[in-house]
Amino acid sequence: MSRIIKKLLREGLNNLNETFTHNNQFLYHTTNMRNYKDVTRYGLLPQFGDTVKQAYGGYYDFGDDKTKYEDDDDNKPAELNIDGLLFFSEYPMLHYSYHRSEKFDIDKALVCVIKRNPTIFHKVDDYPRFTDYRNKRVDSIEYINVCDLPIIIETGDWFSFEEQSPIKLLQGRYIIEFMKHNFPEKLKHAMEFGY
Repeated sequence: MSRIIKKLLREGLNNLNETFTHNNQFLYHTTNMRNYKDVTRYGLLPQFGDTVKQAYGGYYDFGDDKTKYEDDDDNKPAELNIDGLLFFSEYPMLHYSYHRSEKFDIDKALVCVIKRNPTIFHKVDDYPRFTDYRNKRVDSIEYINVCDLPIIIETGDWFSFEEQSPIKLLQGRYIIEFMKHNFPEKLKHAMEFGY
């Protein structure tokens, strides 16, 4: 990891759990607290996480055996051509902090706050329309035509192929306070229904 990323990560994490207010420059990646050490050490790395594997694992091969596809095989899924993705949302989606088999527990949630930057993109609608972080339309991302991007990128998703350095981490009661002040309806729904 570069020195700049390490410096930004240290500076951002020094403010862990202090009062934080949402603005439109920020996006959120919600994960489980068990990932806290890795996030503080390495930042967020683009990988296919448990949520993607649960939703698409039967459709795509996420195993280590990629040899069944030849390099020039036209049927090779786009997902096998990339190392992974990071997904973000415009508000913390707390249900991504636990597995479906678990009961929702706010103490298991870790919200990573990311500042929008040139490596983050947005899928605008069901057509292959994508924008960059400034809402400018793009025709390719990382040299991939938008028509060839993986189907796991759904309408409304913010995503990146690059590692990201959180500027803030929120956990436990600090998530509750943040949500109360910024997204009260989303918090109410999460507390009532567990997602």
